[in-house]
Amino acid sequence: MPADLTPADTSSTVPPTLAAALRRRLAGVEEILLPAAPGEADIAGLGERLAPFDVVVVGTFSAHLQPVQAELAASVMAFGRPTVTVALRTPWDLLAYPSARTHVCSYGILPPSMEALATALLGESPFVGRLPVNIAGLHPRGHGLTT
Repeated sequence: MPADLTPADTSSTVPPTLAAALRRRLAGVEEILLPAAPGEADIAGLGERLAPFDVVVVGTFSAHLQPVQAELAASVMAFGRPTVTVALRTPWDLLAYPSARTHVCSYGILPPSMEALATALLGESPFVGRLPVNIAGLHPRGHGLTT
């Protein structure tokens, strides 16, 4: 679930829309929403819920600042399902779970960004873009994909 990260932030007022965008294009998409700071009980129950799925998309919201989100992403990846991690706000989330094999930066959580992400995840549009910043020890500024 989106949360306000600063006193001026209004992210908590934005309803999550990625699952709905995916569901409009693909049947069988299930959405699992967890608090911005998931507890052990939230994470522990995921294994059974993820078992029937072939692919998991896990979005994080400033995981580089919130270790419990990094734990969530690591736990999801440990279940053994192919996993796409999505940094929903800033690319530095990859620092929180550098073992992610497939990682996307959306730079926003508003519906147009989630629609674009859904089309790219499902191959309807290409993934394009370059990192505007250096991800220390992982990727230099300018790393990314072009058509």
